[in-house]
Amino acid sequence: MSGSRIIDPDTHVIESPDLWTARLPRSWGDRRLHVKWDPDLGREMWCIGDRRIKPACAVGADNTITCWGANESGQADAPDGQYTAVSAGDLHTCALGVDNTIVCWGYDGNGRAGAPDGQYTAVTAGGFHTCALGVDNTITCWPTVPNGVRWATGDG
Repeated sequence: MSGSRIIDPDTHVIESPDLWTARLPRSWGDRRLHVKWDPDLGREMWCIGDRRIKPACAVGADNTITCWGANESGQADAPDGQYTAVSAGDLHTCALGVDNTIVCWGYDGNGRAGAPDGQYTAVTAGGFHTCALGVDNTITCWPTVPNGVRWATGDG
C-alpha cells in the first residue's frame, strides 16, 4: 500500500452540510449537530446543543491543513506548510510534515504542544498527551507518558 492514503470512511466529505439536520426529527431540537454563532469568538462554531464540539482537522489534496470546531487555545489555527497527517486533541493539534517531522500548536500546558525532534511516520494527539511512531518503529509520547512507553526528553 505504498503511496496509499487512508481516509476515514465516516468523514462525509461529499454529503450536504445539512445532512444531520435534514434527516433527524425536529423533536431532537438543538441536540442535533448544528452551526451556531459564538459572539465571544466572533465566528460560527459546530455545536451539539449549547456545547461546542472539539476541533477536527483534515489534510487536503494539496497537503495543507484545514481545521474547524472549538478553538479556544488556537488548536484549530493550522500553520502553513505541507503535511501528510494531522491529529486534533482536546486543546492541541499535531501534524506530520512531508519531511517526517512533527509540528504541534494550540495549548502548550506541560509541554503538550512541544513536539520532540526526530523523524516520524505517524502521530496521534490525545487529551493530555501526544504519541508518535518513529522511523525506527519506537513510540515516543509527550508530555504525559502512558505506561510502557518511553518519554520524549526534548533532547532530540
